[in-house]
Amino acid sequence: MAKGEKISQTIAELEQAFIDRFRELKRGERMLDFTDMEQYAYDILNQDTSNGALAREYYQNRFKEIMVDEYQDTNALQDGLIARLKRAVKTTSSCLGTSSSPFTASGKRSQACLLPNIANMGQTIVARKADCFPRKLPVKSASN
Repeated sequence: MAKGEKISQTIAELEQAFIDRFRELKRGERMLDFTDMEQYAYDILNQDTSNGALAREYYQNRFKEIMVDEYQDTNALQDGLIARLKRAVKTTSSCLGTSSSPFTASGKRSQACLLPNIANMGQTIVARKADCFPRKLPVKSASN
């Protein structure tokens, strides 16, 4: 094993030991942090059980629309939560274009390095998320 690989492996093992110990300490104190709450919510919503289905249905019916500001700052876990909370609706058309989900995302052009489809739009964008963000999106500039 090359020296760099050995160092990387040692660091990964130390990180995992730290994570495990931190998790153990939180459990001992009956504490959760924000990441725990996100992960547990995701796990519940993704259960292939009647309880998971009940939780998904409850929250899908509770909220008519989901709005995420600074969408470019969300991570894969948060995007997974959004995907499970969205309810299926018929495809509709609006001034923003065609949408098949009650989901709205906004972000800033200056922070759109991960969203090349919207990088040359107005300073603030508002877009409807169809099935996957970003794809070719109908975008309305805040200056319009």
